[in-house]
Amino acid sequence: MAAQTRFPAGAAAAEWRAHWTVVLAAMLGYSAVGMGIYSLGAFVEPLHKAFGWNRTLITSGTMVFAITSVVCQPLVGRLIDRVGPRRIALCGVTLTSISLALFATANGSAAGWLLLWLVYSLCIQLMMTSTWSSAVVSQFEAGRGFALAFTLGGSALSAVIAPSAAAWLIDAFGWRAAYIAIALAVGAIVFLTTWLFFYSRSDRRRSTGGDADVEPASGSTLAEAFRMPAFYKLSIGIFAGYLMTIAVLVHLVPMLERTGLTVKVAAAVTALLGIFSFLGKLICGSLVNRFPPNLVAAAMIAVPIAGYLILMAPGQPLLMLAVGVAAIGIGNGSSTKMAYYLIARHFGLRSYATIAGFVGASHTICGGLGPLIGGLMFDRFGDYRLMLLLGVPLSILSSILMIWLGDRGPREAEARQGGS
Repeated sequence: MAAQTRFPAGAAAAEWRAHWTVVLAAMLGYSAVGMGIYSLGAFVEPLHKAFGWNRTLITSGTMVFAITSVVCQPLVGRLIDRVGPRRIALCGVTLTSISLALFATANGSAAGWLLLWLVYSLCIQLMMTSTWSSAVVSQFEAGRGFALAFTLGGSALSAVIAPSAAAWLIDAFGWRAAYIAIALAVGAIVFLTTWLFFYSRSDRRRSTGGDADVEPASGSTLAEAFRMPAFYKLSIGIFAGYLMTIAVLVHLVPMLERTGLTVKVAAAVTALLGIFSFLGKLICGSLVNRFPPNLVAAAMIAVPIAGYLILMAPGQPLLMLAVGVAAIGIGNGSSTKMAYYLIARHFGLRSYATIAGFVGASHTICGGLGPLIGGLMFDRFGDYRLMLLLGVPLSILSSILMIWLGDRGPREAEARQGGS
């Protein structure tokens, strides 16, 4: 077992006092990324009633999002490493808010629906995980675990808010107005906090004209990362662990409605997924400086197995359904948080955003492929049991890969870099 990195007493608290506003802005920014996908479950029935679309078509836009992310995220990551995340984030927030509002213009054309998803997917590339996490990992070292937990807790925040907010807005004003309201609210809040508080270390140095004195960050280049087995173990492991949790998240409202719950109760239960996703991140953040992070990831990613089995069983009472949703939420949050923590730990900060763009592509593929698989399985078999069953072996595979990943801490990575 690798020795854990030790930091001076009070180092983490000092980092938080100096940079907590960066974490706040990054968390709110990252919450905006999930609003489009996490609210989609509440729009399934209204879109079906309006246009007669099946669930495969309604959720197929998430696959457009995934393909776009695979192509664009490495390029955006390289741009972040070159110019810093602040300017990228401000452009991304503005464009994403506009493109989300455009969903209100859907007119029943399947091609038009996919085109709306393409525009949205291209815009949101500028504010994906690499953008927000790159600033946070540059400002935090001793407190990096908790800082990333709160930053990536933004997805849990959107998972809590988006389904219920969308369901309420649709019920009160209709689905078109709901899209516009969500877009405007998210855009205004996130743009303001990003403008006021969001800076990476390189952004601050640029603002004070200190570029000439900056020593390059240590770590692996992209070419070196490609030659490391950890790159592939991490990419495949995150893909396997996240695929069905995101599928459940998107389909959870209609899935729970089939158990007899009303849409508002189903949306309220779905909010538990976001709450426990955030809890999963915090648990990981509290453990990564005490235990090997790869083993923390392996254990937490296995938790959703219990949730899949509970949701598969017919006739479950509301309390058990809530327990199952909570278990899946813990795994969902853990896989997201640990992915970007382990990227920084194994590859350093030299090309963090670029490498995160590639490794994170497995994450974003899940965001598109998982909901599409869920929609296809429902349309083919009339329920979600096969989707849930598939989550069990995938979680086991992900945990095995995390164990196999091993733990090379920052000091070992830097030593390797110095000898290469």
